[in-house]
Amino acid sequence: MRIVAEERYERMLAPLKRRIKGAEDRKVYDQFFDSRTLMHIYSLMKAGVIDTVDFPVATGKEGGVFKCTTPNRQNLAMKVYRISNATFKSLATYIRGDERFRGITGNFGKTITAWVEREFVNLSRLGNAHLAVPFPVAHRGNVLVMSYLGDDSGPAPLLKDYALQTGEAKIFYAELLSFISSAFMDAKLVHSDLSQYNVMVFSGRTYVIDCSQGVTTRHPGCNEYLRRDIVNINKFFKSKGVSVTPAEDILRRLIGGEKNAVS
Repeated sequence: MRIVAEERYERMLAPLKRRIKGAEDRKVYDQFFDSRTLMHIYSLMKAGVIDTVDFPVATGKEGGVFKCTTPNRQNLAMKVYRISNATFKSLATYIRGDERFRGITGNFGKTITAWVEREFVNLSRLGNAHLAVPFPVAHRGNVLVMSYLGDDSGPAPLLKDYALQTGEAKIFYAELLSFISSAFMDAKLVHSDLSQYNVMVFSGRTYVIDCSQGVTTRHPGCNEYLRRDIVNINKFFKSKGVSVTPAEDILRRLIGGEKNAVS
């Protein structure tokens, strides 16, 4: 029975392996497309969500992002989280205190599946608040599919790599302050890791990405994460010559009270 099951499994995966472009790069392929992940991708293909996996957009120790295309040739982005001990440990700080993870911690697979679902929900909440983030499309296990920011030649640049034109720094700073405020007030979320490393510039405006670690305003670490986001954005734009609003003023306006002032 085991041999039959394995043969059936290989037959199911054969169409997927043929449709992953650049699969000759065995290092990237083997790093991210383990059997469990391949089954999740195959499920997304059967559902008509994606048709091909084209090329890696970004890779890191916790996972990678790949450009995909739909059956009607529209571009999408596919984020794959590694199911590993290292990834699991890096999520622990944000998981603790989040009511959405009660009863899940302690199991790698279940935790990362819940983490992917959490990013899907965070993106939905931010999108419903009319904020500029990738649009979430679908998720399976450790795989998340969302809108793609870029074109066929590659992804849109990160803010850290973008060559700012005259006046753009001030505009982008205002956009990101508005994002922080609206996310907190309207979506009841704090990004928790906002910086020039997870903001993309696409079609002349900023888009915030990597929203999986976002916490609700009920999280016990919410205020500290909010503080860190403001300080990070201020530091970057101050280095670009922008006259930034003092972080303590922004934080006081959002959550009130002198005791919450930022130094």
